[in-house]
Amino acid sequence: MVVMIIMVITYLLLVLAMVIMLNKINLLQKQQLQNLENMQEYIDCTRIPGPRGDKGPRGDNGPRGDNGPRGEMGPRGPTGDGLIGPKGLPGQQGDMGTKGDTGLTGQQGITGPTGDTGPKGDIGTTGQRGFTGPQGDIGMPGQIGNTGPKGDIGITGQRGDTGPKGDTGPKGDTGLTGQQGDTGPKGDKGDAGVSGSKGDTGAKGDTGAKGDTEPIPES
Repeated sequence: MVVMIIMVITYLLLVLAMVIMLNKINLLQKQQLQNLENMQEYIDCTRIPGPRGDKGPRGDNGPRGDNGPRGEMGPRGPTGDGLIGPKGLPGQQGDMGTKGDTGLTGQQGITGPTGDTGPKGDIGTTGQRGFTGPQGDIGMPGQIGNTGPKGDIGITGQRGDTGPKGDTGPKGDTGLTGQQGDTGPKGDKGDAGVSGSKGDTGAKGDTGAKGDTEPIPES
């Protein structure tokens, strides 16, 4: 038991020593890092710039940038003193326009005197086609045609869905009374019944007839 206690104490002392050593190492690292930072600041403060180097060669031209927005129009320049040029050549004839609509028919003039019959003229050119007249009135209804032959029987359609359940109908009349059935077997004897209460005293009976007197025998 004592040996176990000594071993535990020794282990605790070793752990404590390692913790103290790690703390010292961390402090030393922090101190060295601080010294390096102070030295870097000192070097930066005391640094003297060296002589400027020679100018390097010119780099290649970069790609052309996008075109900028168009500038506003400048003021109009003064009118020149040039002479008027010669007249240009006539242009080509334009295409023929579409034919206009036919004008309205003029009023009929007054009939003049009949002139002398002149020579028969040449046959005139065919006139233009007249406008389509208005639609005629609807004709009378025609007679009813004869009944056509009966068509073939159509294909049987698919069976429809089952309809909902109907309501319960009214109750039917009571049927006739059936014939009496056969007598069943005799049942087992039942348990003894409870004794009834005592009945009332019956009425007094009538007096009986007087009997005959018999002679007393002599001793």
